[in-house]
Amino acid sequence: MKTILKALFTISLALFSFLLPVYSSNPVIDSLENQILLHNQDEALVQTYSRLYTQYLHLDNKKAMEYAGKAFELSKKLKYPRGLANSYNNLGLGFLYQGATEKALEYFQKALTIDAEENFIKGMAPTVLNIGIIYGNMGELEKSLDYFKRYKEMAEELGVKDLSAAHTNIGVSYSQMGCFKEALEQFEIVDSIANALGKEAQIVRNLDKMALLHYNQGMYPESIEYGNKALKANDKLGSKSVLMNANRIMGGAYFKLKKEDLAIKHLEISNRVAKEMGENTQMIDNYSFLYRALAQKKNYKHSYEVFSKYISLKDSLEEIGNKDRIKEMQAEFESERQAAQIELLKKDQLIKEGQLKENRLITGLIISILLMGLVMSIILARNKINTQKQELTISQQATELNRQKIEDMEKEQRLKTLNSHIEGQSAERKRIAKDLHDGLGTDLASIKLHMIGLQNSSNLLQLDDLISSLDKTCKDVRAIAHHLHPPEFSHTPFHLILDKQVRSLGLNQKAKILLDYTSSEELNNLPLSHKVEIYRIVQESIHNSLKHGKPSEINVMLTFFDDYLNLIIEDDGQGFQANDMEAGLGLKNIKDRAAHMGASLAIDSYPGRGTILNLNIPILEKNRALI
Repeated sequence: MKTILKALFTISLALFSFLLPVYSSNPVIDSLENQILLHNQDEALVQTYSRLYTQYLHLDNKKAMEYAGKAFELSKKLKYPRGLANSYNNLGLGFLYQGATEKALEYFQKALTIDAEENFIKGMAPTVLNIGIIYGNMGELEKSLDYFKRYKEMAEELGVKDLSAAHTNIGVSYSQMGCFKEALEQFEIVDSIANALGKEAQIVRNLDKMALLHYNQGMYPESIEYGNKALKANDKLGSKSVLMNANRIMGGAYFKLKKEDLAIKHLEISNRVAKEMGENTQMIDNYSFLYRALAQKKNYKHSYEVFSKYISLKDSLEEIGNKDRIKEMQAEFESERQAAQIELLKKDQLIKEGQLKENRLITGLIISILLMGLVMSIILARNKINTQKQELTISQQATELNRQKIEDMEKEQRLKTLNSHIEGQSAERKRIAKDLHDGLGTDLASIKLHMIGLQNSSNLLQLDDLISSLDKTCKDVRAIAHHLHPPEFSHTPFHLILDKQVRSLGLNQKAKILLDYTSSEELNNLPLSHKVEIYRIVQESIHNSLKHGKPSEINVMLTFFDDYLNLIIEDDGQGFQANDMEAGLGLKNIKDRAAHMGASLAIDSYPGRGTILNLNIPILEKNRALI
């Protein structure tokens, strides 16, 4: 059952890249692939390639490896260390899913070396986890366990609250080492974390691992019970990885209980899913059980066919590994040969240069004796010319320095003017809000009170209608005042302002509005100008969606990367046409605000399916507020 344990190590990688199925209609993938056309050949494009790799990993391994390769080549061209490290890690992960274990380990170690040079723990942590998985596949369990514990320490240092990945892999290591009690303890911790965080996917995968743990102890009925629980819970989740793994474990358990029909049924399901996912290692494990179960049923013809596939697939994986090693040896030999040739050419060039210098020295001595007088006059003339050139250069430098000072003063003046304009707008909005609230709002409320005093009149129905109308007008006035007067960003954390804004916009609306962000601390430390523009963009986008799209749900997501903030606002409404997008005043305001922040903006609308606004905002270190 060691092969099943190896497969389980591989499945645990899904903790970092688990995706929902059916990517052909995935709006996130569509949006990311559209962004490629908008990017320059820069680090942001590397990040987009990496995100597409993550989206495709469990759906189309070949496509995922294609994007990982593009990210690697561009990172190499840009000399972008973190991009290179991330690309090595992604390529290693892809090779691992293909069954090329040694190749995967080589790429993970390269990624770890690059991140370790910069002490980038955030990048080192997943790589350390992947290397632990590789050593687990190779049967080096103690080394694997050390890496998993090292990963747990890094995750704790980074302040990660969800340590289920660390505990899961530590539990799997203990399970493979035969330490049932320690493994069970780790899986119970994972179950506690998953239930506390409401992570259904983690709960399902943990049931899967509990099934394997009991299988390793020979507790086959219990293993089948946990496998059934995992499959039942996975009906809602739809994870192919869980479907493949749980059926494989149950197939092995039924085989041990000599229930060949049930074993064949589950193994064939597992093998079908493994084939769809390109999981060659898992297919080999399934074949190894399947052909024996068929033989016990005396279905020798089918058993022989499965056995042939088992041998063929196993040999093909070994052949791939051998070819890669041969290519590496050839490349190393060619590199050494070229280096030797270059060294010989350098030595030959030095000899020729030495002979040439000697000839030039002799010729120079003869010429210097004959032309000494002429040389002296030339030197005097050149000194005079050089002095004039130096004076001219100093004058030009002074002129250029003055020009730069003037430009700097003009830029500073433009910046002051812009800030004054923003402050003036804010003050004007406050004044209008105060007038609306204290003037018109107060007058309307007073009218309402007088009308209430007239309720004893004969026409009560008319008075009630009038009171309701005035009450609605008062609410509208307060709403207008609220939107004209933005919140005090310097006194209230920005993430709380966004939360309040989303709740306020969702009041009395049929649509459900959800807000999600990766770091409240990063949000709160944004420059004030960015906070204002982001606040207004979110407000305008939700307003447009509610007014024109008639959605049932709107999602607002803010995600920080190394040097930029990604804002995505997505709804499931009816969308709108391209002409409407160009004509809308609200969209023009959004574009102007994005341009003010130097951000790239993409808006995709799918009639009948919804609209996605994708905004990439540069966040340079000099623009970050001090933490």
